Amino acid sequence: MYRDGIACFTQEGACALWPYRLITILQKRLLDLHHGRFSLETNTAVTSVSYQDKSLDEPGYLLQTTRGPIKAKTVIHCTNGYASHLLPSLTGKLYPLRGTMSVQDPGAAFPRVGDRYSWTQMHQSRYDPETKRITTGLYYAQQNALTGDI
Repeated sequence: MYRDGIACFTQEGACALWPYRLITILQKRLLDLHHGRFSLETNTAVTSVSYQDKSLDEPGYLLQTTRGPIKAKTVIHCTNGYASHLLPSLTGKLYPLRGTMSVQDPGAAFPRVGDRYSWTQMHQSRYDPETKRITTGLYYAQQNALTGDI
């Protein structure tokens, strides 16, 4: 059970993730490895994922999409807070939430450690009925190694 408090960790070689670059690199590798067999179907919603019996020597999953069924050996869910639509076991454990992001200049006195550390603060989430504000209880920061911005 989660208790109110502060949790933190240190990490060697901290970095920021650039989702667009990650996806385009993965796409290129998949195209190179599976030329003629790999396609990227945009604007195609998956409406259900079911496990099939592998005893027939066929891929283990059947994905129903708006363009028809797809069979797959492996399924990687790249989704958001609405994932319980396809993964019912996540119902009540994953919630859609709007996040806020900002960039701050910490000033000259703050050391440039962006390539070595990242910071995380976690505490019990709260709702203040007076201000009607929700505190999510999760804050994390990374420093840009080139600019020093947090």
